[in-house]
Amino acid sequence: MRLFLLFFSVQFANYFINTLDVRALAHQQYLMAATVNAVLPIIAWIMVKKIGECQNERIGIAAVAVGGSLAAVAGMWFTRAWG
Repeated sequence: MRLFLLFFSVQFANYFINTLDVRALAHQQYLMAATVNAVLPIIAWIMVKKIGECQNERIGIAAVAVGGSLAAVAGMWFTRAWG
C-alpha cells in the first residue's frame, strides 16, 4: 500500500503539473508556465529514482495509471477559470 501511495502521489503531481503547464501555455499565463516548468524536472528525477528502486512493478504501474488519470482531470478542474 505504501508503494502504491508513493507512485500514485508522484504521478499525480507529475500529471497535474503537466496539465497546468499546457493550460498555462494555451492561455498565455507566462509566470505559471515558468513556475511549473521549473518543477517538472524535479518530479521526473523523483520518478526515475523511485522506479529504479521498485520491487513490485504491478503495483507501481497501477498507481501510475490511476494517479495520472485522476491528476489530468484535477488539473483541468483547477484551471477551469482560465476558460
